[in-house]
Amino acid sequence: MYGVLGLVLFTMFIAELGTFLLSGCLNVFLTHLFYFPVTFVAFRFPKRGILLATACALVYLALTYLLTFPDAGELIPATMQFYFLVSLGVATSVVSGNIKINEMMYRNVFDHAGSGICLIDAETGDILDSNPQCAWTTGRGTRPWNVTNLATLLPDPEEKKAFLHRLHESGTIVNHEMRLTVPGEPERNLLVSASMLPNDIIIMTMSDITDRKRTEEVLKESERRFRQLADLLPQPVFEFDRHGIFTFVNRSAFDAYGYLPEDMRSGVHFLQTVVPEERERARQSIARILQGRESIPNEYTALRKDGSTFPVLIYSAPILQNGEPVGVRGVIIDITEQKRAEEHDRVYMQQLEFLSGTAMDFVKMPFETDIYAYISDRLLELFPGFMNVVSSIEDEHRVLTVRAAGGSERFRTMIEDLGRLRPGGLCFPIPPDMVRVMLTGEVVELRGGIEEVTFGQLPSEVCRKIEDLVGEGLMYGIGFTRNGKLSGSALIKMPQGRILENPNVLTAFIHQASIALQRKKAEEELRESELKYRILFESSSDGIILITDVIRDCNEQVCEMLGYARDEIIGRTPVDLSPPRQPDGRGSAESAREKIDAVLAGSPQHFFWVHRRRDGTLIDTEVSLKALELGGQIVLFATIRNITERKKAEKAIQQANRKLHLLSSITRHDILNQITGIVGYLELMETMLPPDPEFRDYFRRITEMMQTIQRQVVFTRDYEDMGMHAPRWQRVASTMRAAASSLSLEGISLEIDTGALEVFADPMLERVFFNILENSVRHGGGVTAIRVSFHERDGTGVIVIEDDGIGIPAALKKRIFQREFGKNTGYGLFLVREILSITGMSIRETGEEGSGARFEITVPVGTFRMRGDA
Repeated sequence: MYGVLGLVLFTMFIAELGTFLLSGCLNVFLTHLFYFPVTFVAFRFPKRGILLATACALVYLALTYLLTFPDAGELIPATMQFYFLVSLGVATSVVSGNIKINEMMYRNVFDHAGSGICLIDAETGDILDSNPQCAWTTGRGTRPWNVTNLATLLPDPEEKKAFLHRLHESGTIVNHEMRLTVPGEPERNLLVSASMLPNDIIIMTMSDITDRKRTEEVLKESERRFRQLADLLPQPVFEFDRHGIFTFVNRSAFDAYGYLPEDMRSGVHFLQTVVPEERERARQSIARILQGRESIPNEYTALRKDGSTFPVLIYSAPILQNGEPVGVRGVIIDITEQKRAEEHDRVYMQQLEFLSGTAMDFVKMPFETDIYAYISDRLLELFPGFMNVVSSIEDEHRVLTVRAAGGSERFRTMIEDLGRLRPGGLCFPIPPDMVRVMLTGEVVELRGGIEEVTFGQLPSEVCRKIEDLVGEGLMYGIGFTRNGKLSGSALIKMPQGRILENPNVLTAFIHQASIALQRKKAEEELRESELKYRILFESSSDGIILITDVIRDCNEQVCEMLGYARDEIIGRTPVDLSPPRQPDGRGSAESAREKIDAVLAGSPQHFFWVHRRRDGTLIDTEVSLKALELGGQIVLFATIRNITERKKAEKAIQQANRKLHLLSSITRHDILNQITGIVGYLELMETMLPPDPEFRDYFRRITEMMQTIQRQVVFTRDYEDMGMHAPRWQRVASTMRAAASSLSLEGISLEIDTGALEVFADPMLERVFFNILENSVRHGGGVTAIRVSFHERDGTGVIVIEDDGIGIPAALKKRIFQREFGKNTGYGLFLVREILSITGMSIRETGEEGSGARFEITVPVGTFRMRGDA
């Protein structure tokens, strides 16, 4: 630009010099000569051009005055010329400022454009100018690539010729892809746009799309691998467009639904794979997904091509392009087996509730209740539509007597009629081989028909009539046995085609009934004894007390039960042998007075009571209280049975039922769904490159699902047996050693100083000790010694397990027993606390951080004892 300006000024100077030589007039030459400095300074310095032009004009005016003064004819034109020069400077300054602003704007856009820009001579192909981004794009930003001519960008002459021809014809080329190859450098992919300027200058913009091209190739490969992976999945995978037409399904989908690839090519709508009654719900779900709303797993009844159906769970998500949903993809899970498992679990929970209810009924059952009829009714409830016969067994002589029947009215009437027609009723001596079978207490399939179950003691024609009535079907028998004695039996007749699906429930119920029958028999024997002998005192297996205003007499069972000598009991009141208050919160004196008054009023009492032994420990008892007349005096006759062990077992069973209820909430349904979803997502996301935010979010969610499932699986595995078996007395030292044998304690000494201590605990006590020891090994931080000891504190027992590790911070002492807290499964110490709580034990951590962990297990009174050798 300045070169052009200089050329113009030089030309003007030569012209003016010629004018001066021809005219010989100094004033004319001087006037024209000052055009040059005024124009130059105004153009060169636009911001100060007016001031500099005015200064030049003043110099001209001063020179003119000096040369021509006082000639007025020369001064007036010179003054006018002064104003002309100032005006010329103003105009030139303004024009120069605008030119410079436009030049700066152009250069700023040129140099800072996001894409590379270069100017190319259309004739020679030389690169005249390029911005920094162009230099970087072509490799010259960090290492010169020698890109100085269009021939470097288009080395193929034919390609270059075609490019220039197209540019001359259309004037513009948009988004033309080319490859830039320079020896010794990696190849680049460029996206080029070019325009032809009027002065045969090509302006070209270029963007480096090398990474994009690589990404496209990776995505194509990823899609290919996705298709292959999808075909390997055992679950159907699908994609369909906004109209619901399938665009892709994997091999499992063809197998599951019975369609062929040609069916899919002809067009299959998603709703064709759902039963008609659920299609509207499916249509609404698809609409929600395509609207970008959150999708949730949905259960449907799938419809195969042949018309058959099966239950499925469908996970689906939108297919997005440029942020807009263009279809739906998903995974289909066949939940046929899962539904069967759910139904099995539902039935199982009903059976557990049934057993829990019958256990309480047996405990609270009044003496007058026909227990055999109750057992028959409950068997009908447990096995609806089946027939049953419940019999008592006189154990000493091995005689079976039919006591109740359940089933159709006709069946029960027939059993009653047979009992009346047969001399002595339906009583049958039991063969020795059948006695052995019954004593096992196991459910046995009886294949010999009615003749076998009646031990061949009914006429054949009667057996045939009974079989015609009950029809074909399997029969099962089980004996009521406890402590090697038979108290009864049950016979169950199944309808044709049915089997006994869960014999364990029947076995558990019969076990309950066996205990109740034994108790019932004991009570009956006691009553018979009272009627025959009034008081069969010392031979009673229960404690017996005779009371007037004070205790007048008692048997040895009472002495052994309460820890007193006989003469220490006689003369006391029942309240003296009781704690101040009973478990219901009422005072013992008040409650005892109320029951005595009821007995004296003619209402015998049967109740539970807490007695206090001589050593201060409390025991649970079952008391029967009634009034007798002996020697003309009213005497209260109290039968006391120690039910401490039974109470502990009942509490443990109730606690276990609560745990089982908790377990039922963690269903196989959720676990199977999450595992399947995780496998699909992990396999899909593993191949997705580059990782964009949406895929990262998928991966994070899937990882969280996996962690949840892992914790649930470990929890259910460890929890499933908790409380399912009655608590028992266990030697602490041997249980601790058994737990330690399952761990690697290399380099760690284990000292057990509990002597002959036994505790009444859940059978999973070994698991408790294992988890505590494992906690020291895993998290103790260099533990070298673990010590187990026992001592009593205020009447309760305390088992102490301590190590010499790093200890536990005070802020975590309570949290470590919370569910899902910890570095491993999060259930270890939570499980410890729950197992101990079944029998009333508790645990806490009392160690000091830096000095080692110290766990204290508090054992309630009555649940620990010292017995035998360590």
